[in-house]
Amino acid sequence: MKKYYYIIILIFFTSISANSQVIENKLNLNLSSGICNVNGEISIIEDNYITPSLYSNYSFVYNYNAKMIIHAYSYISYGIKINSISFNNWNNIITDTLFNLSNTKNFVFAPTIQIHNRFKEKGFFNRVKVYIEVSPSIGKSTLRLNTPVFYVQSGSGTEQSPLLETKDFILGVEAGGGIELALSNGFGIFSNFSYTYNKVNSAFYNDKHFSYTSLNFGFFVRLLINKHFYY
Repeated sequence: MKKYYYIIILIFFTSISANSQVIENKLNLNLSSGICNVNGEISIIEDNYITPSLYSNYSFVYNYNAKMIIHAYSYISYGIKINSISFNNWNNIITDTLFNLSNTKNFVFAPTIQIHNRFKEKGFFNRVKVYIEVSPSIGKSTLRLNTPVFYVQSGSGTEQSPLLETKDFILGVEAGGGIELALSNGFGIFSNFSYTYNKVNSAFYNDKHFSYTSLNFGFFVRLLINKHFYY
């Protein structure tokens, strides 16, 4: 009878030991959201002509991110990232009418390469991953206006332009870093900080480039894991 007790106790402690250990991942789905801070001057000076900046005067900016990341090598992972960034609450001290009540939404696609610490079967780096990553990006910026920003002159008089929306191509790069904490073999949380620089060209505003920093929090789900066998 005691023999069976010893076997049950052994199985119990063995299962605890196994469950406390995180298995190395192969494919992660990361979902996050966060707040952004746009950098740059509130006005643009071009040939002694001063105009308010579009992006730098937005005071409420947030984003949503989805990233699929593959653990390819000990220190390197790569994947694909999709970002949706919303710019709201435009306000300029020089004029409050040009882009007042407008909003801008950027949708960005970015391949990503990530460098991180090596996974350990036990210890601190069994559950924690510290990383830096770089993501060249390509996407679309959509500006929606409340009132037209220019007018069309016709033979019968001055008419407002009917155009209240513009979609412009953006090209940029994002660099940052973060930390992941695995709570189980299939689930974890993370936080990251990043800097993004974009180039843009539009007939509706004079911004040629803009940049912002982001602080994000989210969770990840492991879709595939490496199999470990112990004998």
